[in-house]
Amino acid sequence: FSLFVTGSEGRLEQLIKTDQDNAMIYEKDEHRDYFVELGKAIHSNLLEIGFPDCKGGYTVGNDAWVKSVRDWVEEIRYWGSYLYPENILNVSIFIDMRHVYGDVSLFNVVQTFLFNLAENQLLFVGVLKDALRFKPPIGFGGRITKDKIDIKKHGISPIVMPIRALSFGYKIRAKNTVERIEELAKNGVISRELAKNLIASYTFLKRIHLVMQVEKIKKGQTSDEIDLDELPKIRAEFIKDALKFIADFHKKIEM
Repeated sequence: FSLFVTGSEGRLEQLIKTDQDNAMIYEKDEHRDYFVELGKAIHSNLLEIGFPDCKGGYTVGNDAWVKSVRDWVEEIRYWGSYLYPENILNVSIFIDMRHVYGDVSLFNVVQTFLFNLAENQLLFVGVLKDALRFKPPIGFGGRITKDKIDIKKHGISPIVMPIRALSFGYKIRAKNTVERIEELAKNGVISRELAKNLIASYTFLKRIHLVMQVEKIKKGQTSDEIDLDELPKIRAEFIKDALKFIADFHKKIEM
């Protein structure tokens, strides 16, 4: 069997209090009951040592995320054939899949089948459109429309999600967002200049997010929101500039 992770764990970008996102591939159909029970044991043990549960149920504790190689291939084939919103979401989630334990050859079969779906242009466009749901709060004339910014929702995800979608479309299997940006530039999908600015914006916002999480945990808070008016002016301006750049990046993709 192969145990693999998705989401920020899959991208090696996990921060404090990130929830579980994992799934399992096993070899033989007749061993399903055993691996469903193993999945539940892994899930409960991770909860016990401090990994929060996934609200969407994308964990090995849910037997829908424990399948044989054959069943995973059929499931992914279904996602790629019927472009319902939930199927496009599932494809997007699996782009981040990363093997962590067990037989990597089983994982490679499923991952290769997933990335071959990128040849379906309608699916690729669907995944890309879905990624653009995550937008920075920029209004007319480049004006920031919110005083309180959710750093993850308004800043980090609007880079991570479109880059993930582009990586899928061009069959780039790098996991980390920075590595994906570099590979996209190397393959001529985006310019070197755009890549450099994306990496600078992304790493800056991730650093802000980490510092903010530590400060909020000390106060017993869990929100990802940051009030720009409470920040030193120079830091607030850097955040605004990063958000404006990300909004321009989205316009390029939309075009």
